[in-house]
Amino acid sequence: MRSWSVRVLAALLVAPMVLAAVSTHVSGLQGVAAQAQAGGTLRVAQAQSPDTLDTDKSASRYNEYITRQIFDSLIAVDAEGTFHPWLATSWEQSADGLTWTLTLREGVTFHDGTPFNAEAVKFNFDRIKDPNTRSVTTAGYWGPYESTTVVDEFTVEVAYTEVYAPFLAIISNELFGMKSPAAVAQYGDDFGRNPVGSGPFTFVEWIEGDHVTLRQNPEYNWPPANATHQGPAYLDEIIYTFPEEPSTRTALLEAGEVDVITHVNFIDVEAVEAADDLRVHTSIIQASAAGMLLNTERFPTDDVEVRKALQYATNQEEISQLVTFGVEIPNKGVLTPESWIYYAPEAELYSYDPARANEILETAGWVDTDDDGVREKDGQRLQMSYICFPGAGCSQAEVIQAQWSDVGVELELLQLANPANKEASTRGDHNVRPLSWNHADPMVLSVMFHPDNVDEGWAFSRWRAPELAEMLNNATTIQDQNERIAAYKAIQTYIMENSLFIPTVATTFVVGLNEKVQEFATDSTGYTMVLYDTWIAE
Repeated sequence: MRSWSVRVLAALLVAPMVLAAVSTHVSGLQGVAAQAQAGGTLRVAQAQSPDTLDTDKSASRYNEYITRQIFDSLIAVDAEGTFHPWLATSWEQSADGLTWTLTLREGVTFHDGTPFNAEAVKFNFDRIKDPNTRSVTTAGYWGPYESTTVVDEFTVEVAYTEVYAPFLAIISNELFGMKSPAAVAQYGDDFGRNPVGSGPFTFVEWIEGDHVTLRQNPEYNWPPANATHQGPAYLDEIIYTFPEEPSTRTALLEAGEVDVITHVNFIDVEAVEAADDLRVHTSIIQASAAGMLLNTERFPTDDVEVRKALQYATNQEEISQLVTFGVEIPNKGVLTPESWIYYAPEAELYSYDPARANEILETAGWVDTDDDGVREKDGQRLQMSYICFPGAGCSQAEVIQAQWSDVGVELELLQLANPANKEASTRGDHNVRPLSWNHADPMVLSVMFHPDNVDEGWAFSRWRAPELAEMLNNATTIQDQNERIAAYKAIQTYIMENSLFIPTVATTFVVGLNEKVQEFATDSTGYTMVLYDTWIAE
């Protein structure tokens, strides 16, 4: 049995409050809140081990399955796109749009007993922008942040140098969960191995290469206002293991040795669906750009004509069928169809046309002079490197390798796990780097394409043009919804005209579940697991 996400497209900006388009994804029995059973251990097998449990230093989305259970955010969003109180009970934007005043919940404590208050919020926000933190992702989300001022014990003012429309969407994100200032001070660089938040589950242990264990926080009584219950989580414990081979995860689920597996192998989806005691949860990831970033600073993808030829040489329909068996639909946009700002300039600018790709390459001087199937120019082969994750992470690359070979491109696959994968991509050791990113706001394009994120972040196309920086910066200051839509359409068109990115499929989170797992949910992006309301039916 498969449960599909329900998409709810809401206005992002409704003055005076910024609203984000969200979708809610929940799997389980209907109307089960009164029947929920407390207790039990949820066994989760996820595709990769985390690299850190410090969200300010996170370089992997696989961390989020764990950290979302440990750290609470200041606000939450529901299926209608409305923000709800969580650790902040109310928020207000100043008339000039530059300052947000947050009123905080009283009576909240971190797992180590440290009180949650205005000083803790200021500490967390300032830490993100502190260059000593070396934030991998959160600093890129933070925009033109200036400062946080403590007004009183439970009130803060967050100041920006410019209007920053995504602010509420950002602080609802899992990466901005609140951390204990005392624990950060105590553990220093080892905080990522000893995370302390205020969430429904506390960290117990991390045995490298084997498992991470979380335990119910018995004192927890401050869930978001839109949670289905109050008080502690239903589960006693969550144990995460990390079998990287998809077939191994499926076998563990079928044998009843785990209750949840992430990233079900596409070829296994039908078998899992057919099992009487299992089901599949599927959700297209919200606002996630799904495709390949082309390195504009590395030969030969530094030539825009080569990059455009690769657009015509890429067959999204074939990738969807051969790699995902149709589970992930072909995608023609920089963002996925779940995004409220979905736009597909790819469909207007390019189509699968290998004859056109050959024509472009011939005109640019790339010719197969020795008839070995690979084009050359000025003595150099049309050879490229593609960095991907080991195993299933390279399955798409193998199809693309074959497609591009048909037009005379030799594609070398470099299989690297994190942190080596991220480090090599940041150095620019690639010509091609697949990337998808989950976020409910289109400012995610800044994370992936802003020139400021080339040398430290995730802008693996390494395009440093000032005009793109200006376009991205301006888009985050626009509060009128229609104007913001127009701005992001122009950005997506610019990205595709310069062929910085090749879309492939709409990234989809595919989870296998034992039928006894109830109220399994993901957040508004459709990707991050939220297990506070989850319970096990016995």
